[in-house]
Amino acid sequence: IIYWFFFDNTYNGMLYVAAKFSTFLLIAISINYYYDFLVKNFTKIIIYIGFCVLLIGAILNTHYFGGRYTGPFGNPNSLGWLSSLMFGLTYLTKEKSYKKYALLIFFLSMIMMSGSRAALGGAVLAILLKGKLSFNKIFLLGFAVGALLLAQNIASHFGIHTGLERIIKSEKSNELLSGREQEYALGLLTIKEAPLTGHGLDKYAWISPKIVRLSGLLRKDPFFVGNPHNSYIAMFIMYGIPVGSIILLTMLYYIIKVIRNRVPPDILFMVLFSFLAAFFESYLFGVSGFEGLIFWFSLPLALMCISKEKELSLSKQTLENYYK
Repeated sequence: IIYWFFFDNTYNGMLYVAAKFSTFLLIAISINYYYDFLVKNFTKIIIYIGFCVLLIGAILNTHYFGGRYTGPFGNPNSLGWLSSLMFGLTYLTKEKSYKKYALLIFFLSMIMMSGSRAALGGAVLAILLKGKLSFNKIFLLGFAVGALLLAQNIASHFGIHTGLERIIKSEKSNELLSGREQEYALGLLTIKEAPLTGHGLDKYAWISPKIVRLSGLLRKDPFFVGNPHNSYIAMFIMYGIPVGSIILLTMLYYIIKVIRNRVPPDILFMVLFSFLAAFFESYLFGVSGFEGLIFWFSLPLALMCISKEKELSLSKQTLENYYK
């Protein structure tokens, strides 16, 4: 609201403020009134919905071979993001059953078929968050890497481009981001056009058309989409460096607070995965999208967990002092 009042003053900017205000208000009301239910059941609900969406997509979209699989989304990165989230949440549940292992195999296969490198990173993050680092966990990670390499060799025979294959190829060519560099570079040049005031609230996944024309990229790729593919570059494009820095520092403060305090591992995973994956996609500051909503929902839910834990601790301390 402050940014819109001083720097934006456009109708589209006002619509953005209204959309985000409505979203955050609904999130705040939901967490405040249904906290106990959400802590117990939110993960289960997300896993159930995610599995149904991916399964229906796998039934309706049978183009499994000849490239990166898109599932029900038409975008392999969206498929990878959701599959990785589902894998992590399922892996972090305490349940031990054949159903859980079947779900893990299904979600991991969707991750591999999506060809998303960030999604593979999310699966590794989930494994690291469960318990302490031990010999068994190191062995499990080693075994998982070996199984993934074997799956990669099998997939390559059927023309499936997996995220693991893209990591191997980009490592050999010293281009780990392979394809992201140009978006990041153009995004940084867009920031330089308005470093102090930003380009406005309706530019939440945007690269300056002028910068794109000067780069000559449209002559090489006429289908290029002007998107920085990085939520934090997109944030600085929107708000400018001063306001963007305040927002980023505030986010980092709360992220560190969540890491340092006792938060359920599934909620912690949602916060960290969506925060880290935002380095590869521009979704955190959009007005819609499942990916961004998960972050803005899980972060305050984690902070509420911390607040409730402190309240419980103070109540116990007060009770002990009373009996003393």
